[in-house]
Amino acid sequence: MLDRKAHCRAATLLLALFAVQDHAADDDAIRVQGGKRDYDERQYDTADKLVIRHDELLRDGDTELTDALKRLPGITVGSAGEVSLRGLASGYTQVQVNGDRMPQGFSLDSLPPDMVDHVEITRTARADSTGQAIAGTINIVLKRRARTAQRALTATMTGAEGLAQPSLGMHLSDRKAAWSWTLDGSAGYKDVQHHIEEIDVGSDAQRTPILLRVRQTIDPIQTGSLSLAPTLQMTPSDLGTIGVESFLKADHIASNLSTVSRTPLGQDDLHGYDVQRNRHNLLVTRTDLSWAPPMNNDGKLELKLALNTAQRNTVFREQGDDYMGTPNLDTVVFSHAAEQGLAWSGKYTLAPLGDHTMAAGWYASISHRAETRDEYARGFPGIAPIDTADIYQSQMHSYALYWQDAWQASERLSLYGGLRWEWLQTHSTGDTFATVDEAISTPCPTLQGVWKLSDTGRDQIRLALARSYNAPAIAKLVPRVYTSTNNSAVEPDFQGNPQLRPEIGFGPDIAYEAFPADGVSLSVGAYARRIENYVRQDISQINRRWLIQPINAGDAHTHGVEMDFKLPVRLLLPTQASWVLSGNVTRNWSRVDQVPGPANRIARQTPWSGSLAADYTATSGRYAAGASYSYTAGGLVRTSPTLFADSARRDELSLYGLWKPKQGMQLKLSASNLLHQRWVDVAGYMDATGTLSATRIEPSHMALRIALDLAY
Repeated sequence: MLDRKAHCRAATLLLALFAVQDHAADDDAIRVQGGKRDYDERQYDTADKLVIRHDELLRDGDTELTDALKRLPGITVGSAGEVSLRGLASGYTQVQVNGDRMPQGFSLDSLPPDMVDHVEITRTARADSTGQAIAGTINIVLKRRARTAQRALTATMTGAEGLAQPSLGMHLSDRKAAWSWTLDGSAGYKDVQHHIEEIDVGSDAQRTPILLRVRQTIDPIQTGSLSLAPTLQMTPSDLGTIGVESFLKADHIASNLSTVSRTPLGQDDLHGYDVQRNRHNLLVTRTDLSWAPPMNNDGKLELKLALNTAQRNTVFREQGDDYMGTPNLDTVVFSHAAEQGLAWSGKYTLAPLGDHTMAAGWYASISHRAETRDEYARGFPGIAPIDTADIYQSQMHSYALYWQDAWQASERLSLYGGLRWEWLQTHSTGDTFATVDEAISTPCPTLQGVWKLSDTGRDQIRLALARSYNAPAIAKLVPRVYTSTNNSAVEPDFQGNPQLRPEIGFGPDIAYEAFPADGVSLSVGAYARRIENYVRQDISQINRRWLIQPINAGDAHTHGVEMDFKLPVRLLLPTQASWVLSGNVTRNWSRVDQVPGPANRIARQTPWSGSLAADYTATSGRYAAGASYSYTAGGLVRTSPTLFADSARRDELSLYGLWKPKQGMQLKLSASNLLHQRWVDVAGYMDATGTLSATRIEPSHMALRIALDLAY
């Protein structure tokens, strides 16, 4: 019944979208308004790319970029802030900032949308970008070039669960004949309190209950953040174009977690009361130097040198008592990590050769990471003291060469082909494990094509076939053991696997895209991927402690369908006000060959996701309002022959209203997470001896926000 209703809604939407073709202008040229080219990359580029502009990211008044991303086509955001395309995170989705990978420890949920110029979504790997994109790439492009002289200030106050979260953002820019500069900045404070209930249930082989344990956790977290992004661009007549772009982000996070455990049935926890205090400081910097020198021919050369650094300092203390209130745990950990990286890249675009536009490029980078970890633990009866000082170092070299050709084969057919070859080398050393060396060399060919179905170019078929990969992170390669406080089959220790091989993805994409009128779009597509060397988790028990490791386990397969649309209501109904409907839906299926079914899907892949939004703008332009609804499905998944996971569906509803009392001033009120559903996640283990499951329940809270924007 649900599928039949969904098909009816889809058919109704298609009829509505094609009805607006009667309102479309015959002119299929690119519109020019106010001196700006209204260019839609999705409609006019051969290589797949969907671009979301700055204004659309700010539409709902979000203060965290992840909140804005989850409303975009095909993107889902998990409870831990991980961002995914086609329901696949964990390295399958490549998330970049200004075209380069994010530094380790950098989090998108602390990046304000105000500092973002646009977001690029590509679902098929391209030759001029990394091939580590089995599910696709999300590129966050920060504000770069000043278009006009401007001064802007945004003050925001958010309230959730009675806690205040103020933030302040600014934008300064100026432009002269031969140079321009911008300075974007933001500062914020966030105070949240997590209330978590965890229920452990165990049974034996006869399904007789043998364990019932309940943990109540309170975790107040205070976060202070500061971000700055200055840019400078110069165009001296004899040197071409020179650009300097920098980014600095500093975070201070304080957490004071406390857990109380009680066990009505079964063996008690080692620690009936547990307190964890964590102080975390992170500083990330990045500077890009770009140069486009003047050329004697019609070719174009682009060079870029990038330097990035990251510093992390953490102080962690954990104390625990047994059920009688006797202390049995007191551990202090001091850790420091420093990362430096240097990257050099270039791209040379040849002068057009007939209907061909060819380009070649390279990428080379080196990064070094050093980490120290000092742990001190008191001894207790039956528990030995700990006094360790560990040093870990890793170095990564990355190289790539690529070539691509965009060919306008006819007025209706355009093709894009490219080959990218990537080499990765990692070298890791440490006090507690043997040296680990890993080398990867892989080709990433891609072929894409667009066939215009009419002379107007307003509807088209897009096809693509590409090979991509997912290289294991260093943490998954290094055989360093990360221990858990309450070790069990559902809360095991973790150790990397030096024998891990990269996953290889290969498969096609197909989509029908229509642009029947300006501001109207429809895309209906499908995809399929075969993933070789699929990485899953393997669990075992060593010396009475449970340990989990990543292993390569044959092949996995995933496929899905996706649809998104945008429709101004004025093209269907006689109204002067601007009403715009937009939405998207994605359905994903997957299968892992070496995991028995049912529910042998790729771990943590979202099966269903979608969103629907309605936005209103008054004819005067002084008032605007809107609402958006997003849905993310959960469901059971078997992640290995003995491990399983489950999660509940997630519904979110948001509202906003905007008022512009005068030029250069606007006031925005918004409410998010109006349904304030609970996050429910289950982790489980089952074998011939019985079953153990841990259910984690965390309520969410509605947030109210008021923002004042001033610009002059």
